Amino acid sequence: MLSSSSRLPSVLLVDDDADSRALTLRLLAKGGIENPVVELPGGEEAKSYLRSCCLAAGAPRGTKPAVVLLDLNMPVVSGFSFLRWLRKKKAFRDLKVIVLSTSEEEEDRDTARQLKADAYLVKFPHAAVLGATVRACLGAHRLNSGASKPPPALCR
Repeated sequence: MLSSSSRLPSVLLVDDDADSRALTLRLLAKGGIENPVVELPGGEEAKSYLRSCCLAAGAPRGTKPAVVLLDLNMPVVSGFSFLRWLRKKKAFRDLKVIVLSTSEEEEDRDTARQLKADAYLVKFPHAAVLGATVRACLGAHRLNSGASKPPPALCR
């Protein structure tokens, strides 16, 4: 599902639970995020989406999302498996990834850091925290795309 203005860089929300996706969308809106959001129910769907919108011959420029909100605990392709795949693809190494997980385990946080996730939030963060983290990653994305302002500290 695509929502909001298409002039802004998009956010890719990958979570197998429809209720979690709906709550995350509400939190994003409450946190002031107006970017279009593409919702996908799993890692395999997200890989297919990214291949088609970004790697396919003739894919329109500017369709690659700027930020991925990624659940870890998903069937078929876990969040960690998806993140490993994403970081191996040169075209996606600059994509900002925010892990949204129910896990508070330090081992999961460490694995996410090792796989170069840009942020890790335990579900469900306050709307202001989620909004600030997404904005920080969007700011870092703009910097990598040639803007001149430095990235906020929340997102590498």
